[in-house]
Amino acid sequence: MLDYIDGDVFDELQSPEQAREAGLLMARFHVAIDDLEYAFSNARPGVHDTAAHLNRLIDALANHRNSVHYVETASLANKILDAANNQMILDKLPDRNVHGDPKISNLMFDRETGAGLCVLDFDTLTRMPLPLEMGDAFRSWCNPCGEDTTNARFSLDLFASAVSGYADVTRGWIQEIEWRTFVVATETICLELAARFCADALNESYFEWNPDRFASRFEHNIVRATGQLNAARSLAAQKSDAEKVVFDAFAG
Repeated sequence: MLDYIDGDVFDELQSPEQAREAGLLMARFHVAIDDLEYAFSNARPGVHDTAAHLNRLIDALANHRNSVHYVETASLANKILDAANNQMILDKLPDRNVHGDPKISNLMFDRETGAGLCVLDFDTLTRMPLPLEMGDAFRSWCNPCGEDTTNARFSLDLFASAVSGYADVTRGWIQEIEWRTFVVATETICLELAARFCADALNESYFEWNPDRFASRFEHNIVRATGQLNAARSLAAQKSDAEKVVFDAFAG
């Protein structure tokens, strides 16, 4: 049993102030569990093995050439694969205890003050490189349009506030090799998710879909894949500014 905690949960961040609270909350969580010695039963190996997810997309295209959705999906898949090929390879990074699914709806905020209150949903806790954890966080936190639209974009204002909050707690604790890869890790996670959604548009085997808004699982997954690709492109167009935000927060 868990204690009931009263607070607000959101599907999209509402303001830069809330983004800063999200960064503060996640930072406190990471520091708090850093020395936890525990063998997680749900280790989720390969959850962010980007190369494997891209290969699954390639396999899905090869296995579903006769699908009525093939032409539309292949066009999107090729754009995702081209964008992924231009990505910088992440160097080997140290593993840390992490949440594993730090999307914005897994953070709770105080109803009265708006302060970050607690982190939810602990079944995904595992060990992985911190930039992949924060890349997953930032791709969720800094897309004000949400995941169920093609019009996704990356908000530099939300990113700057979130990074500022995170750095205020972790500066001196986090290694430089970790924070310097926050931006490329965020773009990588966007493209990884785009590949996963796009593959599932053909495989129709993993992600849930919303029948109240979409006519089929295929339609929902194509929208989500397109949205993640557009978020990655939006971040790529602002990469220099985003990297300066991170540098200023941790070392400026």
